Amino acid sequence: MPKRLNNLFFLLILFIFVIPQNFCFSEEIVLTILHTNDTYGRLLPYSVEGVEFGGMLRRAYVIRQIISEIPNNVIVLDSGDAIGPYPLAAFDQGKTVIQMMNMMGYTAMALGNHEFDYGVDILRERIGEAKFAMLSANTIERETNKTLSQSYISKEVAGIKVGILGLTTPSAGFRAAPQLQRPIKFSEPFPVAKATISELKSQECDFIIALSHLGYQADMELSAQVPGINLIVGGEMRSYDEKLITAMSPVSYEAGPALVYCPWYGGYVGRVDVYLEKHNDGKYTVKDMKIKKYRLDEKSYPNDVISDSVKDLKIKLELAQIDYQGKYYGILGRVAEGEEINSLELVPLIVRKQTRAEVVLLNRGSLGSQVFNGEIKRVQVSESIQYENRVYTLEMSGAQIKDALAHSGKQFNENRRLIFSGIEGNGASINGRPITPNEYYLVATNDFLAYGGDGYGMIGEGRKKKNTGLMLEQVVVDYIKDAQESNQALSIKELKESIPKLFFKTRTDLGLLVEGLTVSETAKDYPKVNMLQSKNVGNFYYWSLNGKFSTLLAAPEYYLETNLLSKYGRLQHPDLLEKQEIDDNIQGNLIFKLLPGRFALDPLARFEVENIEFTKTDGSRTGKLVTQLSIGAERKIIPGLTISGGVLARRHKPKDVTETQLSIDLRAKYQLNYKKIPFQSELKFFPIFKDTASDEPLFTNYITSFVNSVKFPLNRYLFLSADAIIYRETQVGPWARKAQLALQATQTWGRKS
Repeated sequence: MPKRLNNLFFLLILFIFVIPQNFCFSEEIVLTILHTNDTYGRLLPYSVEGVEFGGMLRRAYVIRQIISEIPNNVIVLDSGDAIGPYPLAAFDQGKTVIQMMNMMGYTAMALGNHEFDYGVDILRERIGEAKFAMLSANTIERETNKTLSQSYISKEVAGIKVGILGLTTPSAGFRAAPQLQRPIKFSEPFPVAKATISELKSQECDFIIALSHLGYQADMELSAQVPGINLIVGGEMRSYDEKLITAMSPVSYEAGPALVYCPWYGGYVGRVDVYLEKHNDGKYTVKDMKIKKYRLDEKSYPNDVISDSVKDLKIKLELAQIDYQGKYYGILGRVAEGEEINSLELVPLIVRKQTRAEVVLLNRGSLGSQVFNGEIKRVQVSESIQYENRVYTLEMSGAQIKDALAHSGKQFNENRRLIFSGIEGNGASINGRPITPNEYYLVATNDFLAYGGDGYGMIGEGRKKKNTGLMLEQVVVDYIKDAQESNQALSIKELKESIPKLFFKTRTDLGLLVEGLTVSETAKDYPKVNMLQSKNVGNFYYWSLNGKFSTLLAAPEYYLETNLLSKYGRLQHPDLLEKQEIDDNIQGNLIFKLLPGRFALDPLARFEVENIEFTKTDGSRTGKLVTQLSIGAERKIIPGLTISGGVLARRHKPKDVTETQLSIDLRAKYQLNYKKIPFQSELKFFPIFKDTASDEPLFTNYITSFVNSVKFPLNRYLFLSADAIIYRETQVGPWARKAQLALQATQTWGRKS
């Protein structure tokens, strides 16, 4: 055989038997992923610095154009917050959004927090209508302990088996209206992601995508802590800045998964081209990724260019607009000539007037900022109220209201701060009166906050919670419409003046009081200890049943308060008294007070009447009538610390003699709340500089007392209070120690007049 033929024969043998053992054939496949996120239900274009962006029609044009070029290699994904809250989408609770996504050929989307805006039952309807998978591996039904939707899907694209899982931010549990979330709970996403990826690996997926509505920081942690993900398509991205978002989307597929996002509001479509190499063993490796974004502005995609390609979506959108505009574009009312009204001020005022509440608390994220001037259209009102919230009323204590304001002040995200009405002076007063920690106020809010949304648990803990059955938007619409029908233009000044300032409250207390007294030394020379006509002092206890009825009448610059207290009790001490005595005590007072802000000190006048009757077991009665008039002032020095002082005239009228005292009453009171439990300390100095029962010089007698109190709320109506008191009733008399324990039931009612 010629030498050349021998060489050819040798090469043939080598090629057949040796090379295949050490050489793999490969082919390159390109997988194209189109992605969107955080559309917020914006079906129509919007404007940024005078440039028209976005809209579903431009999006559809781009997606369809790419699919037509590479029909077998494309998947279309969305990372959540697609169906709400913007008005046109909210009009049919996201139904039109889902229909248009069906028409664009979406493959899958993650559930974002705004998918829950309309409640779990509505979301189930949207999931049923979608022709694509709506995914969340960590949204769990409480009743069945199963996921609300699919956790993942696996799909073959151009021969590549792609696994896609969805993750939802656990904050959806309090950011969407909590009462709508009761059927579900949100698991921690990372452990769930690990388990889901393990399942996808067992199904031999070649490329795994996490559709994440967790936010950028959580996505970075996801990429570091959960192995096996090739690409994170992220959501919860609140920025228009395309350059910033591109910088946050590194192509780092060798060290870990790549992260990609689009700016919010649907102004872009993102594209990831993944270049995979298939080996003869059937496995794939990622060789390269290329990222691109399509800017959906009117210059790049003019309306007349795109219209022919998206006629079917255009018809669907126009039908939705016809229904929407028929309801929302009529003239609803008008603003007074020369005025501009911001909806952030108008909406709380209307709610306050219509519900007759003292305070309105709304979250900023539920309200859009609209400036009304001239004619007001229904669509403007709709755009100023971004969610289908219901109006609730409830009662909150002053301490709870202050806690809510403090929580609001700590929020960096403006949407989680409070918009309020009825609170003045940086949270110092309500309806012109200082906020009292233990007093309850009628508050109107929305269902989101009424159940503790955005971390406002103190609002959720309010008592006497009531669903008014009214939608927030409808309350505002009805008010503006009624004004229009009465030929009245809207004016903020007139609206504020029309809100009743004069109101009354009544409060009824029933309680059981147990009181013990110890005097530090023998007091046989000091007959006035605890107002007992006795020369021998020891320990005794006292119990009583008491009832109190109070009425508060307030106007812009003053309030008038009346209290009536009736007490029935038994005084017991085996050595102190020969016979047990029954104390029948009736007290009443009338308080007139000018409100803060007008003077350096806040003047007040108080008139009190007290009738004390002792009925002995032998049937005889003794007692006295005390009338008292005080004129003075008080002032809050720092939060929690109040000082007061005044001149006091007191008249005692026992059966046989009348005594008159002229005194000074000086007090300092400090209150703080520890873990929602109010603690209070009060120091009182009470010099008596004239007493008709004595001819001694001035300042011959004074009372000093130091009181420490704590009050424990047992439930909405029951309170347990404890007081420790140290006092003495003369300048040289013994110090007495007294302890009181009271169980009290309280009911407050009343409304603005």
